[in-house]
Amino acid sequence: MKKIISILIISILLLSNFVFASNNDTVKSFLDNRSSYREEFTHWSKLSDFTSKTLFTSDLQVFGMLYERKKDDVYIIYDQNKDMIVEYSQGESPYSSLLEEYKVKKKINLNNKKAEYLIYEGPTYYSYILEKENNSTEYHTDFAATVYADKENAISNESIITSSPSYEEYVTTRGLTSKFIYGVADLKWYIGCSPTSGANLMYYWASNGYPNLTSGMTSNQVIENLASFMGTNHSTGGTSPSDVGPGIINYIESQGYNNFSYTQTTYPSFSNIMSEIDANRPALVGFSNHSTYGTHTSALVGYECGTGPNVMIIHDTWSSTPTKVYVAHYSTTKYLRKFWP
Repeated sequence: MKKIISILIISILLLSNFVFASNNDTVKSFLDNRSSYREEFTHWSKLSDFTSKTLFTSDLQVFGMLYERKKDDVYIIYDQNKDMIVEYSQGESPYSSLLEEYKVKKKINLNNKKAEYLIYEGPTYYSYILEKENNSTEYHTDFAATVYADKENAISNESIITSSPSYEEYVTTRGLTSKFIYGVADLKWYIGCSPTSGANLMYYWASNGYPNLTSGMTSNQVIENLASFMGTNHSTGGTSPSDVGPGIINYIESQGYNNFSYTQTTYPSFSNIMSEIDANRPALVGFSNHSTYGTHTSALVGYECGTGPNVMIIHDTWSSTPTKVYVAHYSTTKYLRKFWP
């Protein structure tokens, strides 16, 4: 009887959270604002078109909600505690087919399943917890990276390299300002997020006056060389935060260029973010949301501000998402790594 009552209480709590989030004025306002300011978002206006799922923290506290629109691959992540949108994209949710692929590859046994929890630990950091009837739990951390690590030998990045010179898109309307740098590669994850994101920047600078940074190599070879200079662990994909910037500079010098500078800012302000993009210098941002699991790295390619939270536009290294993933700039933005000739 106690077990039944406990299950009922949990079900009521989750249902009440679902109802609250489904009628969330913050999300509705966000959709109305985005749909009216740029063609990319014109079809985002109806919250009723989205399905929603509860997202949790790693200690199984409610984080917020995941909104998915299957019809045309759109997802939104809402932080209930901060009452703000923290991530969104015109692309497939990482908790969709990517998670299902992970379950198949890892042969996760769903027999005697009691509950499944979608875990959000910060931008581009997606995890999954399976609870069994005997109350044991399986914690599957950062499943997106795991999926790509398993298939790294089959990955080909060549078809998605942007080789044309960069140009910028600058939009100001209804109080919202957005800038995006075109011409930055959006390579699939290979070996690790830091060398993959670093390679995105190398292709940008190769197209803007420094061709030796990538010439004569496949994209995977560029990533491999960067990983070697960074000391990336090929088994886990992990790179020490202190080795990312110096490793990239050493790689650049190995390709014959000695004029690049590098600085690292810890917990950068949004004005730091804007300064790099306004100068047409894509950078690296490191996200850190968990003391145990360290930092994820993505390529910073744009920003958005003026209405609601300040937002960074990144290339996140997952092939299931598009070239623009929007993440809120707040406490998980730990590093800004700047490179310029």
